[in-house]
Amino acid sequence: MADSSFPAVIAVAVASDPIGSAPKSYCKSAAIGQIKTFDLPVAMSGFSIVQAWHPRMDADPIHRWLRAPIF
Repeated sequence: MADSSFPAVIAVAVASDPIGSAPKSYCKSAAIGQIKTFDLPVAMSGFSIVQAWHPRMDADPIHRWLRAPIF
């Protein structure tokens, strides 16, 4: 499977023996009844969400709308 998203991790776990890690927010899908979930046995550090864009897009209304939920 070429998709490296969290839903893809869950799909692979449902269809095979390997395990995978995904945020708890992704484990609310219909597949949850078909797989076992558990907390990781080690502490994991958080992650940062970043955005980057060309300065000419600073004032573009649609681009500002798209960036707004992150900030």
